[in-house]
Amino acid sequence: MIVSVFVLLLPKTVFTVFLFIVILGLTGDATVTPTSEIVSRRFGPESLGFLFGITFVGHQIGGFISSWLGGVFISQSGNYQAIWMFDIALCALASAASYGIQRKVTRLN
Repeated sequence: MIVSVFVLLLPKTVFTVFLFIVILGLTGDATVTPTSEIVSRRFGPESLGFLFGITFVGHQIGGFISSWLGGVFISQSGNYQAIWMFDIALCALASAASYGIQRKVTRLN
């Protein structure tokens, strides 16, 4: 949503770029706690360190691949439009996939 608004609606000024960076950074950090909670509940706290480490490494690999692909797209097309559209599509896919996560409610006795 943030990427879509920035790419498709906002003017590209220094202010809007910095605003985009701040908002994107804050929302990216906001996903860490729920992700660790999901991993902990699904696999238990004893596996949390290892599995969250694997999640973190996967995130870093994805960051590398997306940066590399951004360079490939800019070299081929001369602008960033294609990579932003690809990013928007991936974000929509991730958002749809997150609705499939079942939440288990645990009751304290």
